[in-house]
Amino acid sequence: MTHAIDLTPSLKSKLENTQALNAANDQVKNAAHFYKARDFKQIWVDGVGFTSSAEEILGVLRNAAAEGLEPRDYVRAVELVDEARNNSGKLLEAEIALTALALEYIDDLLGERLNPQKIGRSLYLKAKNIDAVRIMIESMAKDPSGKWLADLTVSHPEYQLLKNKLAEYRSQSAQKNYPKLSMGKKIELGSSGGRVETLQWQLSALGYLTGKNTQGTVDAATEKAIKSFQEENHLKPDGIVGAITVAALNSYNLDDRIRQIIVSMERWRWFPEDLGKRYVMVNIAGFELAAVENGVEKLRMPVIIGLTYRKTPVFFSKIDSVRFNPAWHVPRSIAVQDKLKKIRKDPGYLNRGGYILYNADGNRVDPHNVNWSSVSASNFNFRIRQNPGSNNALGKIRFAIKNPFNVYLHSTPDKHLFEKERRSFSSGCIRVGDPKALAVFIFNDEGSWPYDRIAQNMEGTQTQNISLKDPVNVYISYFTVWKGSDNKLRFSQDLYGQDKEIWEALQNRRGNRI
Repeated sequence: MTHAIDLTPSLKSKLENTQALNAANDQVKNAAHFYKARDFKQIWVDGVGFTSSAEEILGVLRNAAAEGLEPRDYVRAVELVDEARNNSGKLLEAEIALTALALEYIDDLLGERLNPQKIGRSLYLKAKNIDAVRIMIESMAKDPSGKWLADLTVSHPEYQLLKNKLAEYRSQSAQKNYPKLSMGKKIELGSSGGRVETLQWQLSALGYLTGKNTQGTVDAATEKAIKSFQEENHLKPDGIVGAITVAALNSYNLDDRIRQIIVSMERWRWFPEDLGKRYVMVNIAGFELAAVENGVEKLRMPVIIGLTYRKTPVFFSKIDSVRFNPAWHVPRSIAVQDKLKKIRKDPGYLNRGGYILYNADGNRVDPHNVNWSSVSASNFNFRIRQNPGSNNALGKIRFAIKNPFNVYLHSTPDKHLFEKERRSFSSGCIRVGDPKALAVFIFNDEGSWPYDRIAQNMEGTQTQNISLKDPVNVYISYFTVWKGSDNKLRFSQDLYGQDKEIWEALQNRRGNRI
């Protein structure tokens, strides 16, 4: 008969020692809290081996890559358990390590792997504080089998879509070294020849073209595959392979795509579990805005975001008011960096643009009476205000967001810029493609604020500010991989280099490890 090994005295002695714990790493401290809550009773060791629940937990740690995590971060638990199978002297160490690294896995999975604010100034998100000890205590009480850990994941549907795509791309990784497509005439429906064969091989390797479409002629299936590739890579989906699509196909690298997906999954960990009943999601990298109610997308529109040297920041907040026909108080940074050189060249620029110049005392000044040659960024003691109107930089409506950056959503007189594929033209604020439709969603009051009234209020130059009774959650995000309106993933370039920073932070994670 096999007798259970009682590790309780050893666990209590090792983990109740306050002085020793002060010198221990965070993983061991978390384990100590877990065991203290259960009177230092062991949980994974039974008899001379490990319980079935321990095997379930080990299986999840081995498969951490499926969640975009690093199995190497938890491998020490696996190693110690394997050692303890043949050496009972290692049972205590293995018991603690399995608990500590299971807790670490929970923390990492649910958002504590990185502190976004330590990555870059443009990531203005609070670090998460996950109570992994409570989660594991409650979960083991409900499901002692340990299978609950395999079911634990980030619940957002888009995260799950990314997770599935990650598995798909990893399964295709053996085909990542496909041949390059040479430059030449445009390839379109009916085109044939060797270049088309190469194109079809690429599309097949990437999963866009199924079956044996290698006959070297662009048929309907090949054209559809080209359009799918173009759509998912944020290109014009015309089914024609020109220079831009050739470059995108040739630069395509499954390892790069896998990294993009892992970073995007990491970003989803930073979101709250509940995004709210009604919310607006802006994707900076995708130049898009979506409005969602009860999990259903109500509208989607293009946006214009900040220039690469005036990046739109990432933050979560609320839209709390709407202003019709806003005036624009030009920020000093824009006044001295952008406006000053134009004013020096032609002071009449201000009057023609509907701008009013004020001195340091708040008095209105005629720009023609200023010696602009003596004015520089260091002694620019003026304020510039642009009156409401059709030429106002904020357009005819502004959606105010609580944030320290003075960033908000607004319309724009420069509507032609929405025709561009890469729309980084603003000074940090977000210009929206269909402000009236967005206003209908934000007000959510067809009785008091129907579309026609909103359109009417946007006419003229009278400023009107409306506070919202129910502020709307807004998430200013940055995803280079995201879900399109057809529920398929889209890929875009890392315009701000933010993905690169997050990937490097993930690779450079250091700290005390068991």
